[in-house]
Order: sequence, then C-alpha cells, then structure tokens
Amino acid sequence: MKVKIQIIVAIFASLLWVGAASAQATSPPKKYSLSVSRHIAVPELSGADIKRILADASKMLQTNPGHACNVKFKLRGSIGTFGSPNTPTENIPAKVDADHIEAVHSVDSDVDSDVHIKVVEEIKPRCVGPDQAFHGCSFPHHFRSIIVVHPNLQKVKVTDDGPEILVTEAFPGKKFPDYVLWAHEFGHLTGLDHRKDEDDPDQDALMNGRDVFQYAFDNTLNNVQVSKPECECFLGGPKSSGTCPQP
Repeated sequence: MKVKIQIIVAIFASLLWVGAASAQATSPPKKYSLSVSRHIAVPELSGADIKRILADASKMLQTNPGHACNVKFKLRGSIGTFGSPNTPTENIPAKVDADHIEAVHSVDSDVDSDVHIKVVEEIKPRCVGPDQAFHGCSFPHHFRSIIVVHPNLQKVKVTDDGPEILVTEAFPGKKFPDYVLWAHEFGHLTGLDHRKDEDDPDQDALMNGRDVFQYAFDNTLNNVQVSKPECECFLGGPKSSGTCPQP
C-alpha cells in the first residue's frame, strides 16, 4: 500500500509540473514596451536592428534552458535622438561619465513606454561600483531607463592590463551579444542583483556579474540561464526602488 501511495504521489507531482509548464507555454507572454533613442554622435540604428535585439532577448527568455520565462519585449515608436545642438540635451556627451548618467537616464522620461533605452558611445568611468567601463547601465532604477553602448562600439580588454579594443577588431569572428546585455540590464530594473559566485557556480547565468561578451567568447550563448525566482522578477516588471527576492 505504501509503495502504491508513493507512486500515486509521484505521478500527481509530475502532472502538476507538466500542467504548470504547459500553462506558461500556452498563456500570453508578459509584454514590455521599450522606447529607444541614440546619441547623434553614434551610428544610426534602424527599427529592424532594434527589433532583432528585442526578439533575440525575448526568445532567449522564452526558450531558456534554466527556466522558460514567458516575457516579450517590443519596440515602441521610432528611434529617437538626443545630444543635438540647440536642444535641451545638447550638453550630453556621447561618452557618458558619472556626471551625466542621470541626464542621459532622463532622456525620453516623458515617453509612454515601460522602459527607455539610450544608446551611447561609451559609459565611463563608472555606472555604479568600481571605476571602469560598462557595457550597460540601469542604475539608478527609478528612471526605468537603460543606457547601453552602441552594438558596433562595444569594447573588451584582451588582457587584464591592456587597453580596451573594439570587439569587431579584437575578435572579428565574434559578435557582441547585445540581446543578452539588454535582458541583463532589464533584470536589474526588476530589482535583481548579480548572482553571487560563491552561491552559484553556474557561470552561464544571465544575472551573473561577468563580462557579457564572455558568453560569446566561450560559445555558451545557447546556455545563458535564468532561474524560476529570477523569471518571477522579470514577470513582475520594473521597480522604482527595492529588490526582487531571490533564494
């Protein structure tokens, strides 16, 4: 009798798991609208360019090997610009430093979208934390804004003490995974912090603090993972303050 009960319990648990997975797969995705503007000093980006990045980010989450996360990013409106002469943003540089982070985040703050993306030439010397270059910056969170370096202008260090070099020059056969970067920064807006290495040995987790280009360099882009608790934060959406609970 005890064995039969255990088998029934196991089957019931399996059915619950399959049902939950099926429900997420068949239910409409949680959609987020993103407006995008670029500094006039960086190369143009078409709507097709942005839609490709957002589609790839959505696919990575929806088909995630860690936990399928039914989130979809959509472009809202046309690509805007900032930094033009004789405009309120004319003093914002393309190379964003700590003194201009909040000014860039404020661009498009009146646009009706869930999140605002600003594309620049460089983020240096800091977003938050140590003085270093950043690929993207979503801090402080109350702006609901993400600053990212232009896809063709992303740089990496080949050696620890060497200069930063354009990815396109240092690794001609590799492409910077902008969709991973944008999803990572969106995760921060939901209140997610970086996973701690000592608590999570999985170096392919989306919310790890490693250099995003490392996924492309290691050929592990198909294994960038989110956990179920992290997915719940993504489904909860951006927060003006606070953190999203993690195990």
